[in-house]
Amino acid sequence: MRALFDQIAREHGVPVEQVSNSLGRNRALIDVAESLPFVLLYVFVVAVVVPVNWRRYSPDEQTWTPGITMALFLSLAFAAGGTMLGEVWFWLAEGYRIGNGHMSYRAGRLFWVRHRPELFAGAVIVFWVAAIEAACHLRSNRSTET
Repeated sequence: MRALFDQIAREHGVPVEQVSNSLGRNRALIDVAESLPFVLLYVFVVAVVVPVNWRRYSPDEQTWTPGITMALFLSLAFAAGGTMLGEVWFWLAEGYRIGNGHMSYRAGRLFWVRHRPELFAGAVIVFWVAAIEAACHLRSNRSTET
């Protein structure tokens, strides 16, 4: 690493300390560009799955309890799966960006790796926002039909 930092410092005319201190920083735009496609895919899949849940566990045929219970289970399952798949997506995108699929120590500095709990919580929230919106839509459709 020392030889690498020395080479980078020479090429850019900066002190070696500046090179080592900047490691893993100034990546906000890259992180957004790598995350955004997967986040949009996750939101799309959730938007498709949530209405299926409400159709399968319709409050008209049963109470709201089965639909809410399944929404809770699905939100946790989708958040866990989405967080894991998002990390794989991020690794692939980063490997493509740098032209080398071997991540080594760089993997620990990736946004998705450093923020797993926050991303899991965000995925649960996205699912529940979609579930509540779909439930409100279902409820308003039921009230207009009667």
